[in-house]
Amino acid sequence: MKFINVIREGDFVRLKTLSQLEKEFGKAGKGGAIGSLFFGEMENFLESFYVNNDVREELGNVLRIKRVEISDLTNNVFFHAESNGIAYEYADEDVVFDKKIVDAVLINGKWYQADTDLNILL
Repeated sequence: MKFINVIREGDFVRLKTLSQLEKEFGKAGKGGAIGSLFFGEMENFLESFYVNNDVREELGNVLRIKRVEISDLTNNVFFHAESNGIAYEYADEDVVFDKKIVDAVLINGKWYQADTDLNILL
């Protein structure tokens, strides 16, 4: 199991930067909403994902997780987090992002890469 799979409410995560995402998933295309980015190909719905404008502003930052949600449609994991005081048009909404953009997780005061296997704790 990987660190990304044990994130729960109250944990802190660091999001990947835009350059990290483009290195891993290729150049971003324009998303459906103004300011959002799309990674992947439309034909491959399960492997592609959006980075909405509010999340785009948080790339590279540390966020506190408020809620973990599994999508009924794609069985993918989404995280709801608190913004870092950045004012958005809809200030009452959470910052919601796909697990693919999580870079690291804070566990017991130490940062671990999200895709690292938990066995390193043994």
